[in-house]
Amino acid sequence: MEKPVEPSDMPPLTELEHAELRAMERELRNFLSSCALDYSVKDPDAAFEYLRTYAVKFFDFYYNYYDTVANETYRPHLRSASEKFAYRRVLICMENSRAFDNFLMSSSRATRLKTTISENADLYEPLPKPNLAPTIPDRYAAAGVDVASGSPLLKAAVDAFAGRPTTPLPPEVVAQMEAGKAAGIRTASPLSFPAELRRLLEEAQWTPEEVAEETNINWRTVYRHLGGEVRPNPKTRWAYERAFTERLGKQTKLPK
Repeated sequence: MEKPVEPSDMPPLTELEHAELRAMERELRNFLSSCALDYSVKDPDAAFEYLRTYAVKFFDFYYNYYDTVANETYRPHLRSASEKFAYRRVLICMENSRAFDNFLMSSSRATRLKTTISENADLYEPLPKPNLAPTIPDRYAAAGVDVASGSPLLKAAVDAFAGRPTTPLPPEVVAQMEAGKAAGIRTASPLSFPAELRRLLEEAQWTPEEVAEETNINWRTVYRHLGGEVRPNPKTRWAYERAFTERLGKQTKLPK
């Protein structure tokens, strides 16, 4: 049987991460105290919702931090460790809060809390890429565009998207592109995630700290994304896209 993963099996937290974790624990204990009076729970529904909210926050904290570690040996334990540690943090916060020593003893509450963490973890799993390639030539055909005999660049783009060997560009097209580069004309190319994130911040007139507040992403993680130090996970990318879409009033997509 495989040995259960423990915090000592994962990368150590930095001092900044420890400070952030302690701050979240204090917040949860204060919220729990607001639901109790004279060492008894007065609002169990609100208390349990606080537990679920912070269980998700603890999971996000652990997952996002471990996801920045370059050592691939930790990656197989990324989700399981984050789920386990998040649940454990909630229990510790209850043990350190008056009136909540036995609050989570019911199996239904414990199961629901674990399910909440697991459902949040599912958001981090990359979704399978839909197979849209076969429909692209059909869409162009419906619009009256013959991909095969049309623009060589269009044909190459469709082939690349469909995963087919890219048709070599004709020499005259290559010559035109090289001439454009020599004349200082830049050809359009997809931006990297850090470059596109910087562009969107400028367009939205946001600082990194402001987009961190809007997306509930740690501001240090935002700076790491801007610097290209770490790649965003699917849930984080979706949070950025939603925030910029609402801010700019147009659909926003970020590269992977």
